[in-house]
Amino acid sequence: MKKLFAFTVSLFCLVTNVAAQTTKFLKVWTYYHYHDMLQKKILFRYLMLFVFLWGITSQIEAKKEKRVIIQGIEYSLTTSVGILYGSVDNLYPEQMKDPTCLDIPAYVSYKGKSYPILFCSLNSDVAKNIRYLTIPKTLRIGDHSFTKYTSLVSVDFEDGVEEIGNFAFYQLPNLEYIHLPESIKKIGTAAFKYCDKLNKIYLFNENMKIGNGAFSNCKSLTYAYVNVHGVTMKQIFGDYKDNYLDTLDLGYRTVIEKNMVRDCTRLRKVRFEGTKRIEDGAFSGCMSLPSIELPKQLEYIGNYAFDNCHSLSKIVIPSKVTYIGDMAFAFCYKLTEIYGLTSKITIHNGVFDSWGYTPFSSAFYTLKANNFEYGGLFKTFSEYAKPLIEEDIKNWQKKSEFEKQSEWKKRVTAVNQNLKVKELTKEYKSKYLNTNKRVDLRYFLAAYDPENETFPVYIKNVDTLFIKVPIAQAPTFKEKWKNDVKITPNYDIVNDRAAIVSFSFKLGNNVYKSLNNYVPDQNLSANIDLPEIIVDVADNKVQTTPQSLQKAKTQPVAIIDRTIDKDIPVSSVNSSNTFAFIIGNENYQNVASVPFAVNDAKIFSEYCHKTLGLPKENIKVYIDATYGKILGALSTLKQISQAYKGDINVIFYYAGHGVPNEKNNEAYLLPADATPSMLEACLPLSSLYSSIGSIDAKQVIVFMDACFSGSRRENGMIVSARGVAIKPKKDIVTGNVVVFSAADGSETAYPYKEKGHGLFTYFLLKKLKESRGNVTLGDLADYVKTNVSQKSIVVNNKSQTPTISSSAQMQDVWRTMKLFRK
Repeated sequence: MKKLFAFTVSLFCLVTNVAAQTTKFLKVWTYYHYHDMLQKKILFRYLMLFVFLWGITSQIEAKKEKRVIIQGIEYSLTTSVGILYGSVDNLYPEQMKDPTCLDIPAYVSYKGKSYPILFCSLNSDVAKNIRYLTIPKTLRIGDHSFTKYTSLVSVDFEDGVEEIGNFAFYQLPNLEYIHLPESIKKIGTAAFKYCDKLNKIYLFNENMKIGNGAFSNCKSLTYAYVNVHGVTMKQIFGDYKDNYLDTLDLGYRTVIEKNMVRDCTRLRKVRFEGTKRIEDGAFSGCMSLPSIELPKQLEYIGNYAFDNCHSLSKIVIPSKVTYIGDMAFAFCYKLTEIYGLTSKITIHNGVFDSWGYTPFSSAFYTLKANNFEYGGLFKTFSEYAKPLIEEDIKNWQKKSEFEKQSEWKKRVTAVNQNLKVKELTKEYKSKYLNTNKRVDLRYFLAAYDPENETFPVYIKNVDTLFIKVPIAQAPTFKEKWKNDVKITPNYDIVNDRAAIVSFSFKLGNNVYKSLNNYVPDQNLSANIDLPEIIVDVADNKVQTTPQSLQKAKTQPVAIIDRTIDKDIPVSSVNSSNTFAFIIGNENYQNVASVPFAVNDAKIFSEYCHKTLGLPKENIKVYIDATYGKILGALSTLKQISQAYKGDINVIFYYAGHGVPNEKNNEAYLLPADATPSMLEACLPLSSLYSSIGSIDAKQVIVFMDACFSGSRRENGMIVSARGVAIKPKKDIVTGNVVVFSAADGSETAYPYKEKGHGLFTYFLLKKLKESRGNVTLGDLADYVKTNVSQKSIVVNNKSQTPTISSSAQMQDVWRTMKLFRK
């Protein structure tokens, strides 16, 4: 840089001097000899050559360089036609007060002249020893200027410094502190990238230009004050994986620009003031942000402003806010407290859209809000419909002015009241669903699964669903997907809230239905607490007695021993590479329930975490899982296996119904929304074993608290018109898989009512508790088989014999294996 600058100055001076001398000579010469000029061309040419050589000679004499040493710093001082400048060329540590500290002066005085220091040209051997650096306002900081200063800890930029070049301080591993004055107007691309110890920065100049990734990949950079306008944090600090910000101060600003803080995934604290507008996507994807204090002046919250802030739990909307845009707080799964919403605010679509196909997160079941003015925004269906139906029923019960008493008595009966409730429930259900419909769903078709004849469909920011498409039609369906397949979401009430329970995909005359991911609520009218009707003919009034005051029949209460659910032992083992997939199907839509299956799944998951040492995020629990949810679980398991390159262990647990195919005795898992008569919506056990056997894992342990004979946990059958239990055929286990089954052949997997669990699961948990999880599979198998077989005869008067099967490669080793492995 120094040489380029010197050459430029010299060349400029040379041309200027030659031109000046030539002009001066020509003026004199032409003044005296103009009349002879045309006749003396040869002389003129010689004179021009003389003047040119004279200019060069005088320029060379004008440029002078001097080297001086001041306090151990060697400067090169240059004079070039009146222009003075200097550079730092070398250091003499023995003459310096602190050889690790380089304080570059703005000017050096020498023989009465002041030389501005423009350059620093130390070689690597000298530069690598500098730890503390002061840069004056005169110094030019070009590209890669200080990358040799590998020991640098601190840099102080004096006021007046305006530009920092690209990669100027790139990858300095020891740099911890920099002082950037307000005078800085430009910081180049990757100027401080990979400065791993840099922990905080202050950017004051609101008009500063910042190159991409200027401070990216700085692993200790957790705090920043940013007053710069017109740039995003992604531009300054890099993509989400390269951005380590924890706390961000945005200073006083009237607008938070579009996407300004987007995808700062590690950010936990944000402070700003004076803001009136938060534009679209400003804080989208700040997944670690637990709360944010919005300024009192705020008036506008844009589309997607805080969507995907997964940790956000509380929001206070300032009183001046009049607009909240589409999906502003969508997918904020932990958001449970919202204050300040009023009817004066224009609230757009999907503002709090948060969970799966439902427009509301399960967190909203316990939502705390200071009002419900805005059209039932947070209300469950019961909260919305109940007061409306009760008011309508009161009016319906009244005798009309033009109604005869006999007709009135005939109309107002308990039977007709129930019919009226169902009619009103249907009407208000339709209105509620229309109010809470999802918007802007985007669908992506994944690779076809020929084994299950399904297409996975990924819905952005929502979930993955599965479509049953016959294998012969699959190529056409995929080809026509983008332009010709028409998608319709089907809405219903799930857990008392609006939800998409399934999708219809129409291609030509064929309609393909997704495998339901949610089971709709049944008997919605049961949520209405209606009074008993007593007609008072004398007064033409309907007297009512609340049902809650009616005499209830006394039912015996079963006492359950919950000892196994309490005081679960906590192990110090860390099974970070073990993953558990746990399914508890208790509440079936079309067949009898499975007593205690949900409790089985939940308590087993607690033992996995506390006793077996699995991290909570490694445990996936599916309650009342549909076919689509089960396939989704297997898909997730496969993805985890691929991500860990097979370095995982897997625990797969299922409690629920199993059913046989009466024609070929093949066994199936029964999803919560399926029926035994439609086996195409059930999962073949062979398919399950094939899926988990094909994944790359060290070991896969399966626990099946289900039977596949068509029997129920309690007495009775769920299939087989003949009323005879069917003995299903055994499926071959492959891969590194060991399977513990609750019952053998045509036996039933019974409950242990007194303990609140399935009999098989109870003794599985009991052994884990007694051994604190430190038990071999062989010992566990012997214990469960012995105790289940004995206790089943005693409490159920029926035999139940657990079985263990394994793949060929695990045959000789499975008994010595354990459930927890690091």
